[in-house]
Amino acid sequence: MYLITVITNLITVVNYNFYTKIVFFVYCATKNEYFVKKCLIC
Repeated sequence: MYLITVITNLITVVNYNFYTKIVFFVYCATKNEYFVKKCLIC
């Protein structure tokens, strides 16, 4: 039961990080190419 909770939390963290990167990239894309290039480097 404890292991399932740990795995679930791990998946949630991974999904959160992935979602944050998408939001950050979209935010940069709405600015200009300079910011987009910085995002791609990161």
